[in-house]
Formats: sequence, C-alpha cells, structure tokens
Amino acid sequence: MAKKSVTPSIRMDEEVYQKLKALKEKYNISWNDLVKCSNKLLSENMNRKTKEK
Repeated sequence: MAKKSVTPSIRMDEEVYQKLKALKEKYNISWNDLVKCSNKLLSENMNRKTKEK
C-alpha cells in the first residue's frame, strides 16, 4: 500500500523557518525526516515531564 501524502500548514515566523531550513540543509535531510526527529524529541520531553509530576 502506498503512503498517503499530506500537506500540512504550519505557521511560523520567517526567522524560525530560515533556522529550520538551515538545519535541514546542514544535515542533508528531508523535511519529513526533520519533522520525525522533532516529533521524537518533543515526545521524549513530554514523557519526561509527565514522569516528573
């Protein structure tokens, strides 16, 4: 089964976008991989904060 492609819209300042784009280019990764990495880091951080309570 083919993966379904979606085009989400994320609002951010131009400065933030440029920083993300620079990271993407520095590490030569796709936008998908950058988002996956961000999601993983956020999930780990959220889990850690939940356990601290």
